[in-house]
Amino acid sequence: MNTTPAPAGHRLSVNAVEKRFGALRALDGVSFDVEPGTFLVLLGPSGSGKTTLLRGLAGIERFDAGTVTIGPHVVSDARRHVPAEKRGLAMVFQDYALWPHLTVAENVGYALRRQKLDAREVDRRTRETLERVNMAEKGASYPQELSGGQQQRVALARAIVARPALLLFDEPLSNLDAHLREHLRVEIATLTRETGATAVYITHDQSEAFALADVVGVLNAGKLEQFGTPESIYSTPASPFVARFTGLSGTLPGILDRRVDDSTALIRIGDHRIAASAAAALNPGAEVEVAIRPAAPRLVDPSAHHDRGQSGDTLLAGWVTDTAYRGRGYEHVVRTDHGELTGVFDTRGWGRGAACLIAIAPEACIAFPRAA
Repeated sequence: MNTTPAPAGHRLSVNAVEKRFGALRALDGVSFDVEPGTFLVLLGPSGSGKTTLLRGLAGIERFDAGTVTIGPHVVSDARRHVPAEKRGLAMVFQDYALWPHLTVAENVGYALRRQKLDAREVDRRTRETLERVNMAEKGASYPQELSGGQQQRVALARAIVARPALLLFDEPLSNLDAHLREHLRVEIATLTRETGATAVYITHDQSEAFALADVVGVLNAGKLEQFGTPESIYSTPASPFVARFTGLSGTLPGILDRRVDDSTALIRIGDHRIAASAAAALNPGAEVEVAIRPAAPRLVDPSAHHDRGQSGDTLLAGWVTDTAYRGRGYEHVVRTDHGELTGVFDTRGWGRGAACLIAIAPEACIAFPRAA
C-alpha cells in the first residue's frame, strides 16, 4: 500500500501574463502550469522578468493582462487583483525582510497570531519550526544579532510555520557566501518538500536551479523560452540562449554535412566531422553553430598516438591559453583554429601554450542555425 501523503500544495496556473513599465515589456505572454507539490525554479539573467513575475504571483505587482489561478481561485485577471495577504501564500525574500523590533520567535509566530490561534498553539508551532531550521536557541534574539545565514533560516521558518500551500522564494541565497548557500539550499529543498507546498523559486544560478527544481522555466527578455525538467532542458535546449545560459564550454561554427536521423546530424568543422543533436528542420548545407557542453571536451596529448580519443570522438588541434586549479583537478581554456573552448577539465594541469588535441564527445554537442 502506498502511504505517501498527498501533496498539500496548490496547483498554479499562469496564462498569457503581461507586464509593461512604460515602453519596456517586462513580461510578454508568459504561460505555464505547476502541479501541486512541485518545486518550480524560474531561471534567467538580470532583466529577464523573473522578479516581476514572482512579484505578480505574490500580488505585490499587478499584471497588465493574463490570468493567474492559485488552487481553485482566480487571483488575477482583467477584472480582479486579489491582494497578497489573501492569496494563501508565503514569501522568502533576498534581504530577509525580518522585523527588527521583534524577536526571532515573534517574527516566526507573527503569521500564526494573524490566524487568531491560541497562544499556546502559537508558541508550540513556533518552537517546532525554529527547531526544524536549527534556530531554537535563538528565539529570544533580535535579527540584528544574527548572521546572514541565521537570518535567512528565520525567514524560512516564518514562511513555513503557517503551512502555506504556495511558497515563493526571491533569490534567497544570493547574499550568502558559497558554503552557506550550499547548506541552506539543501535545507530549503528538504523543508519545502516536507511541507508538501508548491514552490516557485527564482535565481540566475544554473547549478542552483538544477539542484533544487522538479521543473525549470528559463526566462529571457520577458518570454518563457523553455519549460521542463532540468534533464530535458540540459539535454535538449530549445534555443541557443537556453544552451548558453545552462552551461557551455563554447561554440564552434560549421556546416551541416548530412543527416544521420531525425535528431542527429554530422557537422563539418574545417576538415573534421562531428556528430551533434540537430533539429529535423536543419538540412544539409545549413550554416550552424555547434554548442558544446562542458562534459564534451577532454584534453589529449598529441604525442600519445595510442590515445586518439574514444570511439566517436572528434579530435581538434589546439593550444592551452589558461589553466585554473579547481580542487578536483584543472580547468583549461583551449584555443583552436575554429574557436575557443573554456572549462576543459583534466586531472593534471597543462601549461599555458601547451599543444594539445581536444577530443569532443558527440553526445554533448547541439547544433543550432547560425545567427545572421
